[in-house]
Amino acid sequence: MKQWFSVLVLALVFGISGCDASLTAPPYPGPQSTVAYPPPGSAVLPPATAPLATPALKTQMLDTFRRAEQAYQSGDLPQALSEYTKLIALSPNYVDALYNRAIVYEDLGEWERALADYTQTLQLDPQHIRAYYNRGLMYYKQAKYDLAIADYNQAIVLSPSTARIYNNRGIAYDDKGDWERALQDYTKSIELAPDFANAYYNRATVRREIGMKAEAFADFETYLRLEPNPIHPAQIELWMRELKGP
Repeated sequence: MKQWFSVLVLALVFGISGCDASLTAPPYPGPQSTVAYPPPGSAVLPPATAPLATPALKTQMLDTFRRAEQAYQSGDLPQALSEYTKLIALSPNYVDALYNRAIVYEDLGEWERALADYTQTLQLDPQHIRAYYNRGLMYYKQAKYDLAIADYNQAIVLSPSTARIYNNRGIAYDDKGDWERALQDYTKSIELAPDFANAYYNRATVRREIGMKAEAFADFETYLRLEPNPIHPAQIELWMRELKGP
């Protein structure tokens, strides 16, 4: 089971006893990922391409959008969903409304509808990096690793300097057992963002698995130095003792 970063972290409590790490350590927690980004609230309204027939319609759309944003920010997801749906009824090709509604559907656990809205967003705007990223993350959660990788590939084409995309693609390769490509992506993520703690953790777990002990130890050290609230610090300490040897 993968451990998710930030609000998606699944906390596990490890019971550690004895001195043989290979016997006492449970299956290691998988690579961490990042949450979807950004939440609603960052869109600029109305976009120039929105079909605004009259000033009255423009005002109605702006008011509806504001209500949707207020509802989302206050945690009223059903109301936010209702307002975004009204906005899409007013302007069916409104990319920002479709993208934001996808996030709301995802938060509500309605993944198929979220995927449909991300897909429609991309049909209307094939350059929408965030929609590729978020849809890729959803595919990953469903263990559809090839689809996730395909979306991350597109996101990387559009934004080749974004470290988190390489990190997440590395996670998908990792779960497929393609450790060589996973290591390449984690390393690229670190090159782009040397302070990105998660990528060090992810690379360390792979390096540990394939026997690169010194390199894994160094990555765990860097992760602990960069991350003020590391996941499973006791487990990491156990691994580092194992990697360091007698």
